[in-house]
Amino acid sequence: MLKDPVRGKRILFIGVKFYHYNDEIISKLKARGAEVVFFYERDITLKHAFIDSFLPDQMDKWQAQHYNCILTSISGQTFDYLLVIRGYKMPIGFESAVRSMNPNIRSILYQWDSLNNWNYLDAMGSFDRVYTFDYKDAEDLNIKYIPTFHTDEFSVLKPVKIKYDLFFFGNYTLERYQEMQKIIDFSVENGYRLKTHLFLSFKRYLRERIKGAKIDRKYVAFTRMNKYNYLQLFNESNIIVDITTETQSGLAMRVLDALGAGKKLITNNKHISAEPFYNPKQIYIVDPANFEIPASFFEEETFDKINYSIDTWIDRIFAD
Repeated sequence: MLKDPVRGKRILFIGVKFYHYNDEIISKLKARGAEVVFFYERDITLKHAFIDSFLPDQMDKWQAQHYNCILTSISGQTFDYLLVIRGYKMPIGFESAVRSMNPNIRSILYQWDSLNNWNYLDAMGSFDRVYTFDYKDAEDLNIKYIPTFHTDEFSVLKPVKIKYDLFFFGNYTLERYQEMQKIIDFSVENGYRLKTHLFLSFKRYLRERIKGAKIDRKYVAFTRMNKYNYLQLFNESNIIVDITTETQSGLAMRVLDALGAGKKLITNNKHISAEPFYNPKQIYIVDPANFEIPASFFEEETFDKINYSIDTWIDRIFAD
């Protein structure tokens, strides 16, 4: 039996505030025998939001204070691993400062955002390992490509009666909003049952409207969908829809959710065709310029579940 790379290890984990995923990662690491000390990559108080909105020129200084507070908090502690996911505006010397306290530490930087969305080049240099979920970044920067993951619930979902032909879930971008309109028009024209949830905070809605964006309120949600409702709607849907923005080429988590559950997927991410699991009977790559989906793809069918679990992700990023 192979030795678990995290069993008995102390891990300093700095992660993104993004739904429940940090809790899922921490739970898995602890279940495998690791001790985890966690911090967010940025301050999550209203003060951070205020500085971000009204004093953006002060953000670097504010983030430096945040990371200095982390260093103060871990003073005197020893760690085997430093795991950073994204590392928003992390000061260049932070990894070295942690290493000075723990000379034998192994540092891992994992990017689940693309370089186009977040420039992490300055942070790369000092880490022992750097991974990305983005195909293009992996190729351009010569770093290892590792997709993200799905949580365990998707691999154990039991079949239920299908209520929706299509289910789209995501956070607002103008590109997603525009593509969603095409899905809505296509579904109405062809009589398909569609469920959508495009989250847009009310504050950002007002900001976008002030800038002149035309957003119909009936097509966006001002509250996030909870995990239970997402799982229920996901399970009741025949096909999961993924709309990837042009600024990234990696697989979104809803893609891995679909694959982990053995469901059909419609996506505009052409890079998925390079994956070893790609099956055109299960995955339809739609052309945004000519939004058409053959009727035969809507036949109800399930496929083998593909394992992109958190455990698999942990095995890959902590592999020696």
